[in-house]
Amino acid sequence: MEENKAQTTETWEHSLPSSDGVDADTVTSERAAKTAEDSTNASAFSDAATDGDGKGTRSEGGKREKQTREQNRENARIRREREKLIRQTREKTILEALDGTNPYTGEEMKDSLDVEEYLAMKEIERSGGDPIGDYAKYRKTRARTEEAASREKEEREAWFQNDRAVFLEQHPDVRLDELIADRQFRAYAMGKTGQMPLSEIYEGFVEMVGEYEENARKMAAQMLANQKASPGALSTSQSAESDFFTRDEVRKMTPAEVRVNYEKIRSSMTKWK
Repeated sequence: MEENKAQTTETWEHSLPSSDGVDADTVTSERAAKTAEDSTNASAFSDAATDGDGKGTRSEGGKREKQTREQNRENARIRREREKLIRQTREKTILEALDGTNPYTGEEMKDSLDVEEYLAMKEIERSGGDPIGDYAKYRKTRARTEEAASREKEEREAWFQNDRAVFLEQHPDVRLDELIADRQFRAYAMGKTGQMPLSEIYEGFVEMVGEYEENARKMAAQMLANQKASPGALSTSQSAESDFFTRDEVRKMTPAEVRVNYEKIRSSMTKWK
């Protein structure tokens, strides 16, 4: 029995604390992570692809919108299942490691509520407090923190919902689902989502793409101008206007141009003086 406990402790790479408990964080990261993948958070852009009531954005592709909604629901279901599996694995591992007894209270641990109580006491001990005497204060502080986090989440969700509405109003012709799926747009918007309105992100993206295309157009025009200004290009241009090459024109040709115009050059040579 003692040998098995020692092996378990070595597996977690932590020694047992003085209370004969185990490090809950280590249990979670080592065992639960091996049993289930981390849950995948839905991106803000994916959320933006649907309206607040779960319906798709306005577009002609009704079938595609339906598929998008169904996929979003399926992704949410898979995410919930993963989170549930991780939570259950963590609780089971802790109960087994502690032989079903809370080392702080000596009471039997049966369910998730008992596990959460143990984890709270463990956190209090880490902070240098009294796991028993400070437990009530810890519970109140934690409740306030969770309430603030919940309020912040609601405010952020409301912000995203309003942001989507404003975008659809300002850009009614934009297929939001296609925009969000665009790889270049996602790369441009990285780090801006949630920090800037979606309309500003989109307008900046359009401006960047426009500048890129304009620069590419200017570069192509300059290359064409350089080519026309070169001696070889001049000869080729003149050759299009005449079936005859002068001696000087041939001298200015590149070897490649000579090969292309070889027969015409031979014909021109008969007219040279």
